[in-house]
Amino acid sequence: MENKKIVKKLTTLVHFMEFIVALFILILVVAGFVEIIRMTPFAEFFSGTVPNFQMTFQEQLSNILLLIVGIELALLLIKRNPDYIIDIMLFVIARKLLLSSDQIWEMAIGILALGAIFAVRKFLICKTNPM
Repeated sequence: MENKKIVKKLTTLVHFMEFIVALFILILVVAGFVEIIRMTPFAEFFSGTVPNFQMTFQEQLSNILLLIVGIELALLLIKRNPDYIIDIMLFVIARKLLLSSDQIWEMAIGILALGAIFAVRKFLICKTNPM
């Protein structure tokens, strides 16, 4: 009986610590979002004077996808739903493809991985709400 109480208290402590970590991740996501807004050269984008538009856009998209991964990770820690793992994997692979897929085989493997994750999500994970 005493062991069950200790296990229950430790489980509660671990859940609380996970919540604190998730809260810290969300604070970092908000800070990262503010930094992205602050560092984005909006005037240069709209006037067409960005010297290396594609590189700047790719960096911003990479940063935004990193923030999305942080949000999904916080959701996973708070809601404890294994479906969020699939979402995290999708965003991580998409970010990798956008950021550093220089070789054609890297791109092919990334696309196959995305296809496999979508297949797992569609056919192996039972969900009540549609994709």
